[in-house]
Amino acid sequence: MASPSAKKWKPSEIREQLLKVSAALDALNTERKALLLLFKGYEGWLSLYGNEPEESESGDAVS
Repeated sequence: MASPSAKKWKPSEIREQLLKVSAALDALNTERKALLLLFKGYEGWLSLYGNEPEESESGDAVS
């Protein structure tokens, strides 16, 4: 049962809120896709070069 102080939403207010939520979800999805691409790139880099530091001719680790 709704309380007496419960807000009555107008259809235009509901649409406005849904548009805001949709925009926020789109932004999060875009960020998720960018992070996924970065992760895939890092995985590719590791598969090519590994994660062990290379040694120079003098025997020092190259950073």
